[in-house]
Amino acid sequence: MKKRKIFPVLVLMIFLALLTGVVASLRFSDTTGDLQKGNQNGPRPPVKKAEEDFYTIADYSASGPADPQKRTLRKLRSKRYNMRSSKGVDPKRFTITEQRESSFGGPPSHAPIEPALPAAQSDAVVIGEVIDAEAFLTEDKTSILSEFTIHVTELLKENPLAPFSVGQSLNAIRAGGAVRFPSGKLIRYGHEGKPLPRVGRQYVFFLKYNDDGGRDYLILTAYEVRGGLIFPLDGIGLSGNVEPAYAEYQKYNGVDESRFRSEVFDAIARNLGPKPEVTRP
Repeated sequence: MKKRKIFPVLVLMIFLALLTGVVASLRFSDTTGDLQKGNQNGPRPPVKKAEEDFYTIADYSASGPADPQKRTLRKLRSKRYNMRSSKGVDPKRFTITEQRESSFGGPPSHAPIEPALPAAQSDAVVIGEVIDAEAFLTEDKTSILSEFTIHVTELLKENPLAPFSVGQSLNAIRAGGAVRFPSGKLIRYGHEGKPLPRVGRQYVFFLKYNDDGGRDYLILTAYEVRGGLIFPLDGIGLSGNVEPAYAEYQKYNGVDESRFRSEVFDAIARNLGPKPEVTRP
């Protein structure tokens, strides 16, 4: 009788051991998947990454810059990005109000792959440090954008329409940011895989000039220069995965700065002819 009682207990113990092994295996598989995404500590939660990627904040009731010249430029820039009505769609339906929630768009599944080095599409290519950043709403309050002040330390491709020199600063804009309502509620808007550059960091910027009197640029893409290595600003969505349309940027993730510079110069030369001279301070 005792032997008959032992058998079921033994079967139960074997089953529990197998179950434990399966659970451990699944956990290992999940961890391995996280590591394959390129983050040794696993992907950041989407909410946390959204806060990091779209960190600039504009007050909904703010009256704008105090400086008259800056206020004029801000008005022009905010009007530029108003939503235009098309096919009977009323832009007022997209007005940002306190009742809305955060929203992050992404490239459509059929979107073409963006070039890693958009030298041909850029009016200027510079290396510079972001020294200031602030968000603002479009005039019609349908979108949030961020404006960055970049202190230029090297000039790789000059813009003949609006020449500038090393040591000067320029303004560059990218979609995304947050708006704070009087109640304290925050709403963030942006594009997945297209985060905002960070204040205090140095980047290689590919810039498109806005030739409408605003004297500013649109950030096409950027690469952070850190410790002699290059890290793409663009490409990773809020889920921690690479956005397919921005996959080309990732081939420069962690590459040597000298190799990257050489390839940037080559990309510029293919569109300008002779290899440009680097202007240094």
